[in-house]
Amino acid sequence: MTGSTPPAPTDSHDTVPHWPAPFASRPINATVTVPGSKSLTNRFLVLAALADGTSRLRAPLHSRDSALMIDALRQLGATITEVPGDGAFGPDLEVTPLSQAARSAR
Repeated sequence: MTGSTPPAPTDSHDTVPHWPAPFASRPINATVTVPGSKSLTNRFLVLAALADGTSRLRAPLHSRDSALMIDALRQLGATITEVPGDGAFGPDLEVTPLSQAARSAR
């Protein structure tokens, strides 16, 4: 790919002149790793805590919200452990359910 960096305006009233946008001269073969989803990570944590057996969340998003969810589920009796994984954004999570309390929660 080719391209150039557009010049920065000097103040908010300046306009940026047109610049040649980068383009691909051939197909691009790439793999892009993106972080997990906050809402999906929290949903999967709850589902894993209610499951009948141990679950493993692969490449979950490690965020403040997911840490708060993990803390809440631990207080309810779930065991959540960080385990080595292939994700580029942190460890996988192994979730052992709430045991008998899970049946009541369901």
